[in-house]
Amino acid sequence: MVSFFKKLVWTIVGILILLNVLILISGRTYLYKGIANTYLKGRTGPSTTEFNIFYNREISHGTPQAWPISEKYNQKILNKAQLDEFEKYQTTSFLVVKNDSIVHEQYWEDFNENTRSNSFSMAKTIVSILIGAAITEGKIKSVDEPASNYIP
Repeated sequence: MVSFFKKLVWTIVGILILLNVLILISGRTYLYKGIANTYLKGRTGPSTTEFNIFYNREISHGTPQAWPISEKYNQKILNKAQLDEFEKYQTTSFLVVKNDSIVHEQYWEDFNENTRSNSFSMAKTIVSILIGAAITEGKIKSVDEPASNYIP
């Protein structure tokens, strides 16, 4: 029985060493930071404010423009089922844009319209919309072009 546990321990140690070597060889050392700031803090996923522990690069932009506010701004009240879903997923910000105007926005905890946070999959949606518009306008040839053609 002791022999079995020794083999099990050495197998686990060997797997951990192999995983670390693979992480180091691949250059994905940011995984250590992610693990330390998620699982080792008792969470099972990333938080909305975790962006500040990782390297961030600012991409230059033009002059920001405020979103127009709809005439129906915040007139619709979220129902209990919606609020329960937001609480379940620990939502901190909710924004609805229809056509060209903000129809609804709501914040929880210490978040507000100026709070910076991770965008998670929201960024993918916005980037997809912008790529479609750029292809339509002829600024990008196709979705197969590498992003490095446009962003260094």
